[in-house]
Amino acid sequence: MSATLIVGVLVVAGIITAVLSWLLTKREFAKRFLSRPSLEPQDALSGFGPTEVQFLAVLWPRFEKALGVPPGRLRLTDRFGVELQANPKIAIYKPAGDLLEDLGVLFPKERLNVSTVRDYCEYALRLWKSSPQKDVVKMMVG
Repeated sequence: MSATLIVGVLVVAGIITAVLSWLLTKREFAKRFLSRPSLEPQDALSGFGPTEVQFLAVLWPRFEKALGVPPGRLRLTDRFGVELQANPKIAIYKPAGDLLEDLGVLFPKERLNVSTVRDYCEYALRLWKSSPQKDVVKMMVG
């Protein structure tokens, strides 16, 4: 076998592994969260003030999509290291880890203490309120 053929086979195998991992993680998340009743963003965000809910309700579907959670199933109490953690046996794709890592890259000087979706929302609100460019927070969720 030539070296080119071996490299080609390894590349294809890697791509197939990555795609299967992504699909299995997505399927596992769907099964994990579909037993919850679906909530509108405004209902899921109870506990925040009206202005905060208005801002977060725009970002909420983006949070769900970025985290791989079916629409209406994300909760403020979901923990990144528990409910939102991908199965380490199958996961190459780790949406919660990627989201938190992106946050650290976007705001490297900030000391991040984000363990729940509520923490993430409070962090987003703090940045939004202190930023002259309100759209900067939308970068947090792509």
